[in-house]
Amino acid sequence: MNKSEQINALIAYFSGGSKTAFAAKLGLKPQSISNWIARNTLDADLIYSKCENVSAEWLLTGKGNMLNTDAREASFSEQSHGVPFYDVDFCGGFDMMVNDQSAVPTGYIDFPQYNRADSWARITGHSMEPLISNGDIIALRKVEDWQSYLLYGEIYGIMTNEYRTVKRIRKAQDPAKVLLEPINKDFDTIELDKRLIMGVWAVLGCAKKFF
Repeated sequence: MNKSEQINALIAYFSGGSKTAFAAKLGLKPQSISNWIARNTLDADLIYSKCENVSAEWLLTGKGNMLNTDAREASFSEQSHGVPFYDVDFCGGFDMMVNDQSAVPTGYIDFPQYNRADSWARITGHSMEPLISNGDIIALRKVEDWQSYLLYGEIYGIMTNEYRTVKRIRKAQDPAKVLLEPINKDFDTIELDKRLIMGVWAVLGCAKKFF
């Protein structure tokens, strides 16, 4: 990932896609951000000091996860301590697993900052990189009344009859629809009719598989 792509990823995550808001967060003028993108450069020290939990290695090399995840705070156990982990892909089989009363979790993850999640699952694909990488595990919480409570700009797992996906949800011009926005600019935004949505999970966070 080059510097321009990194800046766009930072803007998407920290300011919902707004260059102006991201510039304000850094104490800069919006033109400075535009100049960084045009010149394929960035001020790593400034970003590291202003953007919470950004990985220094990612800033310098463009490799790995954009955000730090301290796996030392987390533990995995086969005992019922923590949040159930199902070793299935959210995009293929997760809903059948969590809806099966006889399904047994692979184990339990005790990760204090994400212990309000209902479950953990694997995620595949590249549309949410660099924030969520292919092969990461994600902490999920079912949104029961999503029709009344849906925060635009946040990341959710969406289930329809046809597919399951993890995307940032944006408001569409048509109030009967939502926009499913990837972070990776190589992927397209999808407009989805709300009537097709069968289930919604808030993505509370992600981590590298550490066990």
